[in-house]
Amino acid sequence: MWFKNLLIYRLNNEFKSTLEDTEEKLKSLLLQPCGGFDMQTRGWMSPTGDDRLIFSVNRQWLIQFGVNQKILPMTVVRQVAQDRAAELELKQQHAVGRKQMRELRERVLEELMPKALSCRKALSAWVDPINQWLVIDTAAEKKADELVESLISAQVEWGIKRLETKKSPSAQMSAWLNLGEVPAPFSIDQELELKASDENHATVRYLNHPLETQEIRRHLSQGKSVTRLGLTWKNRISFVLTDLFQIKKLNFLDNLKEEIPGDTEDEEEALATQLTLMTGELNQMIQDLTIAMGEEQTAS
Repeated sequence: MWFKNLLIYRLNNEFKSTLEDTEEKLKSLLLQPCGGFDMQTRGWMSPTGDDRLIFSVNRQWLIQFGVNQKILPMTVVRQVAQDRAAELELKQQHAVGRKQMRELRERVLEELMPKALSCRKALSAWVDPINQWLVIDTAAEKKADELVESLISAQVEWGIKRLETKKSPSAQMSAWLNLGEVPAPFSIDQELELKASDENHATVRYLNHPLETQEIRRHLSQGKSVTRLGLTWKNRISFVLTDLFQIKKLNFLDNLKEEIPGDTEDEEEALATQLTLMTGELNQMIQDLTIAMGEEQTAS
């Protein structure tokens, strides 16, 4: 259940939603199976596989947004349509025109859609009603937007907006590299991406490479900006921070996972333990990272 990426949102300071009220609203947009002619359906699903749409432990909520999508490659549709076009040409004794070909593809698509298999993808999010966070486990802005839009469609009134800091992530990361150090309790790892601001957007990447070098400072002095930087927090969580304040490659290190009690056959108990540990650590890390970025940017 450990999150792998983070997109962080701030909720309204006057957060008053109850679990029961929120769950009732999510039920209005439950994930449904794909109908015969649906290529995709979206909605809320249970993170625990039962009828609960919110899994709550110590006032920390886990919710899950699902997408059912039919698997019907267009290459298959085109191939079947071409086979039928070849048969039609023999019957009518002349080539199939563009309009006929388009109509053939449309008919084939209508015939194959009800027979297509569907796959389900789930997107998890953590809601902290106490500290007013919504944290989505994805690096894809589009997927996060779909989840947020579904919350709004369900009339969940949380005043959701992306977390913004007073200083730009790119400027702060560049400053850290110039100084060769980062504010405690963070440390710099060995992953970095720098990009030029000119029309060529020349990009330099370092992986598993020491970053305290004159070469990197030279790139910075030439006007390149930091777009990705590997960091570790308290030797417990490592991640890559981007210039858009995205957290990628999130990795909960072994010394943290060792704090989890021994194996249990109770899946819900195991999930509750992981959620408690994960949210407790991430809450502190997000607050420390926000401070390192010059505090949170509040509305004027």
